[in-house]
Amino acid sequence: MTPEPNKVAFVQRIENARTFKINPLEEIVVTVPSEKAKHEFCLVEHRSAPNAAPPLHLHRNEDEIFEILEGQFRFWLDGEIVEASPGTIVLAPRNGTHTWKNVGEVPGPAGCATRAHESTSMPICRK
Repeated sequence: MTPEPNKVAFVQRIENARTFKINPLEEIVVTVPSEKAKHEFCLVEHRSAPNAAPPLHLHRNEDEIFEILEGQFRFWLDGEIVEASPGTIVLAPRNGTHTWKNVGEVPGPAGCATRAHESTSMPICRK
């Protein structure tokens, strides 16, 4: 018996990913759109310049997982301050207020990568 081919396999080079400039200091690269992951998650790389920081916010429908690829970041997670450097994983659970700031000297294009979202309610994750 021949196994059914994996119909969800997805391969993409980073230079072919959709990129969104969200302000002069930040851009988001959608490396795995949610439709390619059965709408279970999406994978994005969040590139930021030094001192870039989104406003304090929360996500009602998804957990947000960050893996620091380059640079130095400071996270605010429901009042707790966490310093994060390359190799650090940070989980911002749904309904928890959070923000982060690039406190290092490494400008974009690399920086903090948002590694996964548990749902597709974030518009940037959809086509």
